Amino acid sequence: MFLTYNFGERWIERLAKRYISASENPIIFADILGPFDKLLQTFTSEGRTIEAAEAISIDEYQEKEYSAVLLGSSLLSLEGEEALRLIDRFFSNTGLLLLALKPGQDHSWDYRELSSHLPPNHLSYTWEDTHYYAAANPNVEGAEEALSKAFLPSIAVYGYYYNHGEEKLKKFLNSAAEADEIILCNGGFSENARLEADAFQQTHPHFQSHRIYLSPWRHDDAKNTALALVSPDIDICISLHADQYLEKGWKRILQSQWEYGVTRYSHDSAILNENGDELKGKENSVHHRFGYTWRQPIHETLVNYIPEIEKSLSFFTVYQELPQRKTHDLTLLKAAVKENKSDWKAWGYLAACYADINLLQEGESALMNGLRTEGSDQAFLYFIDYQLAKKVKDVRRALISLNLSIAHLSERRDYYAEKAAFLFQLEKYFEAMLAYKEAENLNIRVPDHHDLPWVWGSKFEELGMLIKDKLAKEGFGDE
Repeated sequence: MFLTYNFGERWIERLAKRYISASENPIIFADILGPFDKLLQTFTSEGRTIEAAEAISIDEYQEKEYSAVLLGSSLLSLEGEEALRLIDRFFSNTGLLLLALKPGQDHSWDYRELSSHLPPNHLSYTWEDTHYYAAANPNVEGAEEALSKAFLPSIAVYGYYYNHGEEKLKKFLNSAAEADEIILCNGGFSENARLEADAFQQTHPHFQSHRIYLSPWRHDDAKNTALALVSPDIDICISLHADQYLEKGWKRILQSQWEYGVTRYSHDSAILNENGDELKGKENSVHHRFGYTWRQPIHETLVNYIPEIEKSLSFFTVYQELPQRKTHDLTLLKAAVKENKSDWKAWGYLAACYADINLLQEGESALMNGLRTEGSDQAFLYFIDYQLAKKVKDVRRALISLNLSIAHLSERRDYYAEKAAFLFQLEKYFEAMLAYKEAENLNIRVPDHHDLPWVWGSKFEELGMLIKDKLAKEGFGDE
């Protein structure tokens, strides 16, 4: 079930608050029939001078000046010419005019006539059956620039630190410096990491570091804690791990492609391998401030509680150095499959985890649960079964499972190379060479759960030479 979220009210609230916060001693007029309750409460708590009315007429307000005027549905009770003259009168004496009009059957004019009474560069937005307008007075110095700045999205970077290392933390912080807000939950700084964070905070007051204590530790709880600390005035959130970083100029790129109402953005990711090459992938960790939460204690996923509108970003990349293979936490994996029995990836990693500690029967049971899950990645899960079969020295089953992995992912090098290595161990050198040749012809690497780093370096080349040497000794020559 989705949460109720009014993008229209949010649209006008964010513009009003940002414009008025930049004004000196603002005086605000508000139509109490408009959707301005939250705004008026905010302005009252800030000590702003507010004048509010329900019935409005042109004679009463022809000489008054305001920093901002907020007009709602009471405007629609006026005759067409009177309503438009009132707008003109207000606009001649104010820096910012904000309108929220919900047409009904009790007004005699078309709200679209407003466009001719507002400057050409006015902003507008429609949510459900309400029409919103924002216009800056070109005759008030700085009003147009202030409205343009108010419309730009505010951006927060949030995440958590958990033994990532101070050098990676430094790169993360420096790349996030452009953000309007940086929230980092600290699951345990080393002394050097703490000094790094403290030094960064001295020159970046918009950075907040919060020590958190989670027992048991869960990755979704860590991310949700950081997200909860992001200001409600933020428009866009970027979720990063402390070993990830953004490229220079990312904020301008994101702002130029931002669209109000889009709730989630997909973007490029790049993992830098041992040779400095970029392993390209896709992520969607840029999202709207409201309506999202993280689920699953490990291999956490971002879940939406508002209807999603998605957009793909160009020239926006999240970078990460090639991470060490994770030691998957058995407790977290068991919790993950208990909470979500359809999480095939967690079932697969749980099976591998059981295999590592020689609980093979439990591993096979977990694997079967994963394989039975609708939509599961069969290539990945059969590869886990291959590893389990090797543990019990079941060669026939191992080869069958490895061939099934290849059948489900024939466009990738990883499992062909693993097959070549396994056949070499079994002293089946001719078959090993056939598998090696297949692997050698596949040159696209993807940094995902199928990725086997060894097949892209010197170890892979060494395997080819070893196979050739064995074949040569058996009289097959160089080929």
